[in-house]
Amino acid sequence: MPRIATFGRYGVYIYAAPAEHPPPHFHLVGPETNIAIAIRTGTVMEGSCRDRSLLAEVRRWAKREREILLVKWEELNGPR
Repeated sequence: MPRIATFGRYGVYIYAAPAEHPPPHFHLVGPETNIAIAIRTGTVMEGSCRDRSLLAEVRRWAKREREILLVKWEELNGPR
């Protein structure tokens, strides 16, 4: 599970198949946080994050880095 980015004590990961499932998404993992966020939409698919400012920051970052995240997802999990 490669770490893609770090936000303080939180890491952003994309997990590899066969455990993963569409749609393309990444995980934000840290203290009291383990959520899955859709790469294309920024929607929280699973879990919850109490720190709303952190979630907003990660969503802004993911929007800027969307193409890179999709490429990494495809490397690890096959075609989008």
